[in-house]
This record gives sequence, structure tokens and C-alpha cells, in this order.
Amino acid sequence: MNDQEKTKPQLLNELLELRLRVAGLELLAKEYKHANEALQKSEEKFSKAFLASPDGITIARLRDGMIFDINESFVRITGYTRDEVIGKSVAELKYWVIARDRKKFLGMLRRKGECIGFATVFCTNHGKCIPALISARIITIEGDPCVLSVIRDISKLKTIEQALRESEKRYRRLFEESMDAIFYTTREGIFVDVNHSMVALFGYSRVEFIEKVNVTELYVLPGERERVLQKLEGEIGIRDYPVRFRNRSGGEMDCVLSAVLRCAEDGSILGYQGIVRDVTKQHRTEEAVKLSEARYRAIVEDQTELICRFLPDGTITFVNGAYCRYFGKKYEELVGRSFMPFIPEEDHEQLRAQFAAFNPKHPVSTHEHRVITPSGEVRWQQWTNRMIMDEQHRAVEFQAVGRDTTDRRMMEEMLQESAEKIKLFACSISHDLKNPAIGIQGLTKLLLKRHKDILDDKGRECCGLILKTSEQIAEFAEKINAFVAAKEAPLIIESIRLKELLQMIKREFSDKLDIRQVKWSEPENLSAIRADRTGLIRILRNLVDNALKYGGKDLTEIRIDYKESDDFHILSITDDGGGIGKDHCKKIFNPFQRHETSRGIEGTGLGLAIVKEIVEQHGGEVKVASSPEKGTTFCLSLSKHPCPRNLFRRDRTAYQGGGRLWTKQI
Repeated sequence: MNDQEKTKPQLLNELLELRLRVAGLELLAKEYKHANEALQKSEEKFSKAFLASPDGITIARLRDGMIFDINESFVRITGYTRDEVIGKSVAELKYWVIARDRKKFLGMLRRKGECIGFATVFCTNHGKCIPALISARIITIEGDPCVLSVIRDISKLKTIEQALRESEKRYRRLFEESMDAIFYTTREGIFVDVNHSMVALFGYSRVEFIEKVNVTELYVLPGERERVLQKLEGEIGIRDYPVRFRNRSGGEMDCVLSAVLRCAEDGSILGYQGIVRDVTKQHRTEEAVKLSEARYRAIVEDQTELICRFLPDGTITFVNGAYCRYFGKKYEELVGRSFMPFIPEEDHEQLRAQFAAFNPKHPVSTHEHRVITPSGEVRWQQWTNRMIMDEQHRAVEFQAVGRDTTDRRMMEEMLQESAEKIKLFACSISHDLKNPAIGIQGLTKLLLKRHKDILDDKGRECCGLILKTSEQIAEFAEKINAFVAAKEAPLIIESIRLKELLQMIKREFSDKLDIRQVKWSEPENLSAIRADRTGLIRILRNLVDNALKYGGKDLTEIRIDYKESDDFHILSITDDGGGIGKDHCKKIFNPFQRHETSRGIEGTGLGLAIVKEIVEQHGGEVKVASSPEKGTTFCLSLSKHPCPRNLFRRDRTAYQGGGRLWTKQI
């Protein structure tokens, strides 16, 4: 039936059906459009995520592993370009380092349809192996099963993990090897961990601490832990808090506790971390030091000698009672002020110079100086000062002990005046005895010479007795002179650099040595000796002068040698001059004794006698060995421990010189 044969109702029905179909097609078109737009948006999102992801992403066919898309992060991580990867299979690229890992990964993927967080090692295009995590899922693209893989480079994460492990290892080592006892506890006092020092300090094992011991049991005083926690939680930590603990054997210990809170993320207190240090021995030592200081202070305060301490600028930091009484001042009036106002102004500069001479090698010095008493009287004091140094050997303070020496000095002056009178008297007696004796001796010899034949036996016998008596008188006079000459200044024993002393003597005689072309020889290495400096100079000067005077024209060398024994310093002075006869060697040290070869040479005959006396004052002896062929050697020994009766604190010559200050450094 064609359209013309159809009735109107039929045509209307067909038109209605046609309209319904068109409406359906329009609806389908709209739905398709919406779906297509949604798909485009989804693809855009996926594309953005695909391209922007920091992890490497690949899409490959499951059946042969051929890769048909990668993102930029994969290029960055593996070092492959896009052209080197697209169209290649995973097997061809060989970026799986461990083949069995790939096999295991694919097996899990096929069984489960996905594999999440598989750890393996990938090899980059440059041959570098990197640790990685790979996650993959099977997806269908255009009806073809594919694998979407995400590769994450975890090199930095591994580095961080290794650093954390090393840090934990170092911390654990510090924890275990610390000399201080370290612990962790809960808020209830249950031990979480303790180190070896904690075990050693308290005597409990680690297991006993964690399973059996509560921290409250360690406190000696009841309620002490509560007080510690109150302070700890109130101040968020404590440092060196004094606590008494009890160890496993019941012994009590003085300790200091340092602790901090251990808190959760929400700020709640989980427990405490602390360090315990046993200070029992330290406290006992401090108590002993305090007791010692109290005893020392009592001794210092009871001393009759003046004791003080002062800074390098002269500011007094301590004085004892004797010091206060001497100057008529209270302790508070002296400490914090300089002692220089007690010293006459004209002595200030010299005193400062004495203190400036202190050094690490000579930290002790004894000197005398004048002081002004509260009454205005000028008196003498002797002080022994010791320099106190810091670790850099710089002076930080001085400690001094002093005494008044005015009366002693006055007595010494009186003794000196008396000694001078005795010396003058002795010299006068010697002169008045010796000259007449020599005259009598000469007249008697002349009488025998001229009238020997006239005198009978009795007369000649009388002349012999006269001669003998006159010789005895002369000898007695010589002994008086020797006694007077020998009693010189008392010894001041100090450390002397022998090398410097010999060089000084050499310079003193350098002109004579050069003119006569006499060689000077001495050892290269000479140790310091302890002796009287002035006396040693006199000895060396007299012996060198003696060699130059009496060595004669044959003298070409003066040699000094040194050695030592357990008790003596031994010096020898040798010259290769004319020598001395054996007979004269025996009496050469007698006062006024002069050899017949000394005629026409200036001298008093006292030089060697002085040498002998000074050597004997040092507790030693002097000997001479000489022959005309070998020259002369004077050998002298000086005791390392001189007899105390020969020692005094002050040199007589310094006193006679009128100096205001005298100093000896050690």
C-alpha cells in the first residue's frame, strides 16, 4: 500500500511514530554528546595527571610488553628518551636489574590484576642502579589488555632511611657508652629502658629494671619523686637537681638528676627521660677541701709572720691577722686596696721592676724593702713571694710571706762595725808582730853570719832559738791575717747558669787574652749549679787572674772543665804555663804566700787564700796539681748541700752598698 492508498488516520499514526523516532535520535545525540564531553574531560584529567606526575608512568601491552606511552618523569628517572622507549618492549630495554623480580611482579599482576608497592632495583640508561617502588594495574584500551605502571624513585628515601639508621646507631652507642646513668620511664615510674651505666650505678640488671623495679623505690626520702615531678612538669625540665638515691645493696648515694618530659603529639605526657650522676665522692672531696681550708686558715691566722695575697697590680686579696696587727688596720680596710701606700714612694719603681722580673722559670723571689708603719716609722721587711699562674703561665696572683727585719739589720750593722774594728785590730797586731819578728830574724841571721866563729856553742844555740821563735811569731801573724781575710760575706745559695758566668769572666779578661793570644776553652753544655754567685765569681776571677799573672811566656791556653757527682759540683781550671814546684803547691793557699817567681808582679798573696776559704764555706775543698812541663790545674769541689751555718738570706755587700732593695730569685 502506497501513501496515497493510506487513510488519514494511518498517515497520522506513521507521522507520530516518525516524530517519536526523531525525538529518540535527538535524545541519543544529546546523551552521546554529554558522554563524549565527559570522556574528553576524563582524558584531559588523565593526561594532566599522566604528564604532571612526579613518578614515572608507562603504558604497555600485556601480551608482549611493548610500550606505547610514557610520561616525562619516566624520562627523567630512567634517562631514556621518548624515542628510545616507544615501540620497544620492557624486555628489550632491560631496565629490570633483577630478572626474578620481573617474573614475580608479572605473576602477581596476572593473578590479581594489580600489584602495589613492589620493591626492586631499576637500571637507568646511564648504567646507574636505583632503588624503586613499582605499582601496576591491568587496564583495557580498545579491547586490548594493557599494563599501566607507576615507577617511583626511592633513592632519597633510602638515603634518609640509612641516615636515620646511622643516627639511631650513634645515639644507641652514646646511650650505652655514656659514663652517666641514662633512663626512660613512664609517668607511672615503670622503666622503659636503661643504659649500662645505670645498671652499674644501681646494681640492678636491665631486665630487673624493666620488669621489677619502679623508680619510686630508688628514692631515699619519702615524697621526693613527687617533688621532682612537680618541678619537672612545672618547668618542662630540670638540670642538676640534688637527689639522694638508694642502690640495690641499700647504699645511699648523693646524686644530681637532669630530666625532660617525653610527650605525645597531642602534648600529653608519656614519661620522662633522665640522666643521673653520682656526686658522692665529689661531695666528700668538697667537704675534705673545706676542712683543709679551715685548718689552713687557722694555721695562717695563727702565724706571727705576715701573710698576704695580691693581684699583679698590687691589689690585696687576703691578709692574715699578723698583717693587720702590724699595719694597725682591719681586714676590710686592707683587702681590695693596694699595698703600695705602705712603701716609700722612692722605692716604688724598683719594687715594680722586681715583680716584672717574675717568669715561669723563676716563680719565687725573696727580697727586702722598706715600709712605713702607721706611726710614720720606716722599717725593713723581708718578703718571699710566689707567683701563681694560669694554664697559659700568666701571673694571676702572688702569695707572700714576710717578716720585720729591722732589728736584725741593726744587729748586722753593729756586727759589721765590730768586725771592721776586729779586722783593723787584727791587721795592726799582725803588722806589729810580723815586722819586728822579721827584723829579729834578719838580725839574728846576720849575727850568725858575721860572728859565727866568735860565738860558742851556747851562743849559737841561743841564736837558733831566737830564729825559731821569730819564725813562729811571723807564722802566727800570718794566721791572724788568714783568719781575717777568710771571713767574708755569708753565702747566698741560688741557681747559677755556669755558662753565662764563664762568658762574663771571659769578657772581663778578653783584652789580656787577646794581647797574649791565649786560647779560652770551656764545655759546650754546662748545667746550672746552686752556689753563692759572688763567691763563685771571686773564685773564677782569682784563678784566671793567677794563670795570666804567673803562667809566664809559655802560657797559650786556659781550659775550664766541669763534672758532678752525687754530692759535689767539680770545676777545674787548667793552664799550660810555667807551672809551680811541688813544695810550693802545699802552701800556695796560705794567706800572703807568694812564690819566688812572683817578684816584680803585683799581688798581695791573698788571692788563693780567698779561693780556699770560699770553697770551704761551700763545704768543699780545692787542690792544685802542677809541673813545669804540664802546667797547673786547680780542682775545686762545691757541695750540693752546703752546711747551714754558712748560709744567710742577705749579702753583706748589698747592705754595705746602702741599697733599699735586695732580691734573690729562685
